[in-house]
Amino acid sequence: GQKDIVTGSVTANRHYAQLEGLIGFFVNTQVNRTLLDGSQTFKELVLSLQQDQLQAQAYQDLPFENLVNALGLERDLSRHPIFQVSFGVRDFAGQSDVTALSEGLFSSYRGELDYQVEKFDLSIDIDNGQEAVRGSISYATSLFTKETIERLASHYEHLLEQLVLEPSVPYSSVSILKPQEYDLLVNQWNDTDVDYHTGETIHELFEKQVVLNPDGIALVYEGAELSYGALNQKSNQLARHIRNTYRSRTDKEMAPDTLIGLFLDRSLEMVVGILGVLKAGGAYVPIDPSYPQDRIDYILEDTGAEIVLTQGHLVEKGGLSQEKAFEIDLGQGFYDGEGSENLTIFCDKKSLFISIYTSGTTGKPKGVLIEHHTINNTVKDLLPLYNNKTVLNTTLYTSYVFDVSVFEIFASLISGSELHILSDDIRLNTKLLSEYLINNKINLCYTPPIILDTLPALNYQDLRYILYAGEPCDSATAKKWSAKVSLWNYYGPTEASICVSKNILNEESHLIGRPISNTKAYVLDGNMHPVPVGVIGELYIGGAGVARGYLNRPDLTSERFVANSFATEFDRD
Repeated sequence: GQKDIVTGSVTANRHYAQLEGLIGFFVNTQVNRTLLDGSQTFKELVLSLQQDQLQAQAYQDLPFENLVNALGLERDLSRHPIFQVSFGVRDFAGQSDVTALSEGLFSSYRGELDYQVEKFDLSIDIDNGQEAVRGSISYATSLFTKETIERLASHYEHLLEQLVLEPSVPYSSVSILKPQEYDLLVNQWNDTDVDYHTGETIHELFEKQVVLNPDGIALVYEGAELSYGALNQKSNQLARHIRNTYRSRTDKEMAPDTLIGLFLDRSLEMVVGILGVLKAGGAYVPIDPSYPQDRIDYILEDTGAEIVLTQGHLVEKGGLSQEKAFEIDLGQGFYDGEGSENLTIFCDKKSLFISIYTSGTTGKPKGVLIEHHTINNTVKDLLPLYNNKTVLNTTLYTSYVFDVSVFEIFASLISGSELHILSDDIRLNTKLLSEYLINNKINLCYTPPIILDTLPALNYQDLRYILYAGEPCDSATAKKWSAKVSLWNYYGPTEASICVSKNILNEESHLIGRPISNTKAYVLDGNMHPVPVGVIGELYIGGAGVARGYLNRPDLTSERFVANSFATEFDRD
C-alpha cells in the first residue's frame, strides 16, 4: 500500500579510475527513493528508476553518516535511520576465470551460511551473472516467520513474470497473487452461500413462532411479562392504530419504507412498538430519551417522521410536538378498539426494516438504512445458538439505539426463547447483573467486554453462551470466560447489518473470525486487489448483509457503498 518507498543498496564506490585496481574497502550505502504513480507502466517505472540510479551514483562517495546528519534524523538503535530494506544486485559474470585461478588455493564448502544477526529488517540480494537469475533473502526473525518470507519470494517471482509479460500496462493493475492463491482468498474462504428466509419479513418469522408457542413467555421486564400470543396481539392492535393515525394525519395510506420514530424507555412497550411499526409496514427509527435535544431534533428532521411512538412520561422530556407524539403505554384505550389478528403484509424483503443512527466523523449522525432480508440473514446465522435446546432464557442488554439490540431481540423471539429486558440498574452494576443471570437461569446473553471484564466469575450453572461485539476482548478476560462458557465474538459495522464475522474464543484466539452465512470479506489494497495473507489492507464487506445506504446522503452512500467486482450470481440474487 505504500507509494513512497525507500530502500538501500550497496555501491562499490570505485567510479574513479585511480581506485579501480587499488586494494581496499570503499563500499558505501546508497539510498534509493521511489515515488509510485498508479497510472505509470512498468516500462516507465524502469526507465525512471534507471535515471534515478544514474543520478544517485554520481554522488556515491558521499559518506552515509554525513547524509544521516544532514537529514537531521533521530537515531534509534532498533532500526536503520533511513531505510529498513536492503536490495542489492551483483554480477559475477567473470567468476569462472577467478575460480580457475583459485582451484589450487581454496577448497569448496558445502552447507548453509548461518548469519546470526540481520543488519536490516529485510535484505534481498540478486545475482544476475549466471544463466538464471538467483536470489537470497535474509530477514529479522523477530519480525518475520520463514513462511512469510517464502510467500514474499513467491509473490515477487510471480509479480516479475506478470510485469515482463505486459510492461506497457499500469503496474497498479497487476495482482501479485497466483491464480490458486487468488481462488483461496476470494472464493474458497468466502464460500458461505446457504439458503435463508429470503422471501419473508422479520415479523412474519415472529408470527410463525407465535403459532408454535402462543402461551410461552416472550418478554420479561422488572417482573412484568408478555406471552408470545399477547405480544403478537398488542403489536397487531398497535400496527392498525399506527396505520389509522397515519392516514388521518396525512390523508394517504402508509407505504413501505415509511419511517416511524420510537422515543421509548427500556420496557415491554419498546418491543411492542418495534413490532407494531414493522407490522404496519414501516421502518422504525430508535431514539434514546437521554439524547441531547439538538440530536433528537436533528433525527426527527432528517427522517421527516410523521409519527413518533412514545410513553406518557417522556412526551415533555423529548420536546415532541402534539402533532407527532403518539403514546403507546400498554394501558392506552386504543388497544381494545383495534383488531388483534395478524395484518396483511404491507412490505416485502426489500423494504426498510430500520434506520439506525451512528455517530458521524463530521459530528452529525447518519442514518443507516437496513432492509428486512439483510436482518433475516444475520438472525438466521445466529439461530443455531438460540435454537439450541439448552437456550430457554436470553437477555436484551444493549440499548435499542445500537444495532446489536436487533439480533438480541429477534434471534430470541424467532427461536421461541424468553427474552429478559435488563433494566439500566442491572446493566450497569455487575453485581446485580451477576445475580440476575443466576436467579433467572439465563442461558445466553450478550455482554460488552468492558462489563465482562468486571463481571464476577461465579458458577453460572445455566449460562451456556456469552456473545460480545463492538470492541476487542483482552486475553485475560477471554481466558477467564472461555473456560466457563462458549464465548463468541461477533464483528461487524451497522452498514453490514450488525454481524459480518464470528469466532468462538479461547485463551489464544482473539480474531474476528470467518464471514457469517452469505457474507463475503475481502482484504484489498488501494487498487481494489486482494492482498496476500499477512499483508495489511482494508476490509471490504459484501453479500446479503450490506445495507441500502445512508438516509439523505447520496454522496456518502456512493463513496462507502461500492460495486462488488467479486460478486457471484448467487450474491446478485
